[in-house]
Amino acid sequence: MDQPEEIPADPFWKIEARLALLVLLGVTASLLCHELQAWLLPDAEKTGLFFLTLVLLGLLALLGRRVVTRPYLRLLRAHQERVGSLAASERSLKGTLDALTSHIAIIDAQGRILSVNQSWRDFAEENGPIRSSVNEGANYFSVCERADGEDAVLAHRFIDGVRQVLQGERESFSLEYPCHSDDQRRWFIVRVTLVRQNKHPHAVISHRCITEQKLAEEALKNSEERYRGIFETTGNAKLIIEKDGTIAQTNSRFAQISGFAVHEVEGRKNWRDFIVPVDLPAMNRLNQDLWSPANTAPLNAEIRFLNRAGQVRYALMTASILASSEQAIISLTDFTTRRLMQTAVTDSQGRLIREHQELRQAFREVEAIKKEWECTLDSLEDIVILTDGDGCIRRCNKALQLLSGKDFKSIQGTDLADLLTEFEIHLDEGNSHHVVMTSPAHDRRFILKTYPLPDSLEDAGNSGAVLTLQDVTQLTRMTRKIEESNKKLEEYSRQLQHAYDQLKTSQMRVLQQEKMASIGQLAAGVAHEINNPIGYISSNLGTMRKYIERMVEYRTRLEDVAAASADSLAPLRRRLKIDFIAEDMKSLIAESLEGAGRVCLL
Repeated sequence: MDQPEEIPADPFWKIEARLALLVLLGVTASLLCHELQAWLLPDAEKTGLFFLTLVLLGLLALLGRRVVTRPYLRLLRAHQERVGSLAASERSLKGTLDALTSHIAIIDAQGRILSVNQSWRDFAEENGPIRSSVNEGANYFSVCERADGEDAVLAHRFIDGVRQVLQGERESFSLEYPCHSDDQRRWFIVRVTLVRQNKHPHAVISHRCITEQKLAEEALKNSEERYRGIFETTGNAKLIIEKDGTIAQTNSRFAQISGFAVHEVEGRKNWRDFIVPVDLPAMNRLNQDLWSPANTAPLNAEIRFLNRAGQVRYALMTASILASSEQAIISLTDFTTRRLMQTAVTDSQGRLIREHQELRQAFREVEAIKKEWECTLDSLEDIVILTDGDGCIRRCNKALQLLSGKDFKSIQGTDLADLLTEFEIHLDEGNSHHVVMTSPAHDRRFILKTYPLPDSLEDAGNSGAVLTLQDVTQLTRMTRKIEESNKKLEEYSRQLQHAYDQLKTSQMRVLQQEKMASIGQLAAGVAHEINNPIGYISSNLGTMRKYIERMVEYRTRLEDVAAASADSLAPLRRRLKIDFIAEDMKSLIAESLEGAGRVCLL
């Protein structure tokens, strides 16, 4: 026996609906019985008709459950399942839409918002003043048309795109737009897709926030601009090369030193094309080391490369692999100018060393000559003194040291007047131009002569004088002896005067006068001939001393400006009169040798 089927709990199966169905079945059965009676038993009574109707109703009740009720129940159950499935699908779709981070709304052809997801509602809540105008039931077109300012152009462009999608003119439409708030910057991308329901076009509008992407793009763009700025403004030439050596990117500094424009190099030139051919084997070894997996540190090397004009330039290279890429970055520091300057400095140093050696040789020669003259002056018995403008002793020969009993260091810088305090000074009775100095302590007699320095030395700032003390002690003693002898001869003459006649006495007097005159002339000639050579020697040696001082100053200045150009020494050479000194020293030496020779002959 079949189990009675359970009628689903549905509003359709309420009591009113069931009664209506039973009444309909009863009326149908009654009409059917009436027609059967009229056809089968046209003469029967109405009572029989009533009972026949009841029998038919019973039969219909038994058959209705199987013939009428079960098909209806199956149809109703299928309808309920479809409705439940549709509700579940709707709930799943709504949950899916609510789970999406994009703001999604569905609008009809007139722009009325039919449905929105949770993200849309949350965004409307965050932007309080507009939430009532962008939720279900509101007209989205009206909201967009009320936009003003900078957003008005984008809003009208968006409306046009949505209408084109709704009208079937395009499959979809997308637009990127900014939507900044007071406290943050935001960007969105909206996409409109057409959906047809019951031949009525609907549009699905999806607003996706791309703020993080835009900020990342801006940060990347700023980073690229900073990188490009650093890449371009650095003083070094920068190259980014591929593993095969192709130049992928370069900066303007490389274009300056290579002579090639940036567009002529990037992607067209190989880095090795610029290397001097003889250096290519070494560069290939460096390239292998650079791309070696074991290499982790930047490579540094000094390289030579050719510019567009074929000129060799020198650069310090630093190369390293860019992380997570098949590229390397090369930095070139051009030091061609410095290299040329170093070469010039090296050549100049070599030249200066040679000149310095020549100068040292000249100094040695001058020093030898100086020692010769010192020995020459020290061998003189006469005292030779060189004083400065203040009357202090600058130099003297050994005769003064022996006379004073002091060494040269003790005498140097001493005031000449202090040194001469022990001398008695008076004018020579025979020659008023000679100053006679007598040293009672040593019983010696000197004739003082003074020679001013030449004008050439005075112009150079060297003032002073050369003094000579000619020792005439022996000559004075001889003169005294001669005078004493003369006195004796005079005495003898007077004694003989009585023995000889007046003529003989007159002859003797005349003879005596001639002898005295000859002796005086002899003494004056000897003094004159000695004084002049000694004057040459003293003057020339003083001049030579100043020349040597100038040469020393010139050498000092020459060492100070060793790194400078030789042309900068020309003014100093003219000021110190080096050329004149070099020529005049020959004359001074010749004159001094001549004077010394004359003294030796005397």
